[in-house]
Amino acid sequence: MNSECDEWLEEGEVVWLCDDPASFPFVREVVQPLKGRTRPPPWRWRDGRVLLGYTTLHPDAVTDWAGCAIRRYFYIMLAELGRSPSEAIDPLTVRPGVLGEKTERCKQQPTPAQRAAIDAIMGAEQAKLDVRRAAARQRQQKHRQPVKERAQRNAKRRERYARKRA
Repeated sequence: MNSECDEWLEEGEVVWLCDDPASFPFVREVVQPLKGRTRPPPWRWRDGRVLLGYTTLHPDAVTDWAGCAIRRYFYIMLAELGRSPSEAIDPLTVRPGVLGEKTERCKQQPTPAQRAAIDAIMGAEQAKLDVRRAAARQRQQKHRQPVKERAQRNAKRRERYARKRA
């Protein structure tokens, strides 16, 4: 792949959110217009995707009228850690201004050291997911309680109305 593009030449550096990108046999690369020059992309996916890194822009980089510029971010999906997807790239080939490349390394099974790093990230992501789910259950329970009380009040009102009419 290794193609260069004028828009990607605006990239300043690659920021990795993990300690060692070499501990991953592969990552997925997404090219997308993003707002902001240095902040991480908005990360709202909750389907098992883990953000590992993103690119920043030079201070004098050209953006469109809305402040967006082409940026890349890198992630893995927890469900596919045992196998390499077809669009996987080697994180060691990621450099500013150059697309990542698919190498033999990203087609191999993770080594025990890579597996340990992946398991650590998976554990942290699972813990975050568990906290989100618990908070959602609490919100649901708070919402259900007033609904039950409202139903009971309405039943009492109907009974009173029926007694008045009789």
